[in-house]
Amino acid sequence: MPILYFLPWCRLSERLAVHPVSFIPFNRDFPPRDFDDATARLIGRISEDFIAIHGNPVSEFTVLSLDNVCLREDFDASGPVFAEFVDLIRLASLSTRDYFGRAEPYSNSTCFALYGRRVDDAGKSWSPTSLRKDGIPIFLAGVAMRVHIPIEAATIPRPSMNIELLTALAARRRKAVDFPAEWAAWQEAIYCFAQANTDAEVVDRHMEWVLTSGAIERALDARSKAADVADRFSRAFTLIEPMIEFDTKVLWDWCYEFYRLRGDFAHAKIRSRQARTWARSLHGVFGAIAFPLLIKVLLAKTGEYSLSPVDHCEIAAFARILSDTQSVSGPIRSWLEFVGDQRSVLAARMISAKLIL
Repeated sequence: MPILYFLPWCRLSERLAVHPVSFIPFNRDFPPRDFDDATARLIGRISEDFIAIHGNPVSEFTVLSLDNVCLREDFDASGPVFAEFVDLIRLASLSTRDYFGRAEPYSNSTCFALYGRRVDDAGKSWSPTSLRKDGIPIFLAGVAMRVHIPIEAATIPRPSMNIELLTALAARRRKAVDFPAEWAAWQEAIYCFAQANTDAEVVDRHMEWVLTSGAIERALDARSKAADVADRFSRAFTLIEPMIEFDTKVLWDWCYEFYRLRGDFAHAKIRSRQARTWARSLHGVFGAIAFPLLIKVLLAKTGEYSLSPVDHCEIAAFARILSDTQSVSGPIRSWLEFVGDQRSVLAARMISAKLIL
């Protein structure tokens, strides 16, 4: 039986092609023109098992294709490829989020949840077998059960996307042929970061902390020591030609504390009594900001990505927000406001430079 892979809770604004995978926005009432009527009807029937927040089947979602084929017979081979590219698109979206302020732009990993449904000769969709922890089936594969949208996905109207970062990640993946172990580390780091950003109530913040710190450690190929992770982290942000000067020491201080505290949580010491400079509630957000920035600078240093002026502003803003929130527990300004401050600084410097010339 062929299988369809899709993202029922993801409503993209445009089609994204990242060879060999494409992410195709699909509207049940107005399917893409390059889908024949039979295929469009079949996909529409499959989507009826996925229920939106208003209680009706989802009307907009995202269909995945591999080498321009949506209904795949090689599900054992295509499934892992789709999962890998979904993690890349997740990171490209998570890198665009605002924090501490307005609701948008914002996304989470849950709205990119990947589902697969097999289709029999009669056009009925079949769900995979669900297993307990010990491998015993909860229920066998069969007629698909209805799946309701999680509340954390229902609050995301349309996820924003950093196309340049997505393209660079795909380029980095293509080099995996020559450096498979290096890409495996990146792939695992990106996966862990995605799992730390579901916004799901059942995922404890301490678990997110451990996953994020592990993702940073893995991407840096660091030893499991706070000092080594912080050293590599701050060195990664030592840019040859920064557009805006920033304090790399505060990056080291934050990363050292973030990883040091993670040690307690990873060893089941949930009520850590270690001294800290930053509030616990802030650390998780700073980790969510730090990892995409780290991936950008690492990609820039290997040639797949070119840091934009906005990226430079975000790096400087990250150092600024860390400096301004030390020993602070109350409300702070939004992340994009900090970035906006640095954009103003950069604009003033560019104007000054033109006047001097």
